[in-house]
Formats: sequence, structure tokens, C-alpha cells
Amino acid sequence: MIEIYSIIKGYKIYGVCGKYCIAKSVTPRATDLFVIWKIHKNKSGVHTGRYFSNQMDAELEFERLTNMRINYSAETAE
Repeated sequence: MIEIYSIIKGYKIYGVCGKYCIAKSVTPRATDLFVIWKIHKNKSGVHTGRYFSNQMDAELEFERLTNMRINYSAETAE
């Protein structure tokens, strides 16, 4: 099940909306610190990711894909 705080492939999910999720790497040395994945229809996993080195770029793309505004004052998956 895909939900906030789940760790998948070395990334901790901090946002889920519709068929997309956004996650932050739990490995600080990773080149791509953020990822947006499409969620499988049965919500059992993820596929087709787009990776980002910059949090703002990742969150803006997540907003665009989901038509959802992110509250930037909220804590992300730290």
C-alpha cells in the first residue's frame, strides 16, 4: 500500500495525490534527492518515476501533475 512515510526504493513518500506520489531520498548522497512516481492502479506499488535534484522543481511538477497546491510551510519527510 502506498502511503505517506512509506519507504520505497530508498525514498520516503511525503505526498500522495490521486495516481501520483512524491518522495525524498533517505540517502543524502543520492544524486537525485526527490522523485515523483505514478502509483499502480491497485495501489500496491509504483512505476514510471521522474527524478529531481531540487526539491522546488519536484514539488512544482507534483503540483502540475495533480492540480494540487503544496503547503510549503509543512514539514516534508524529514
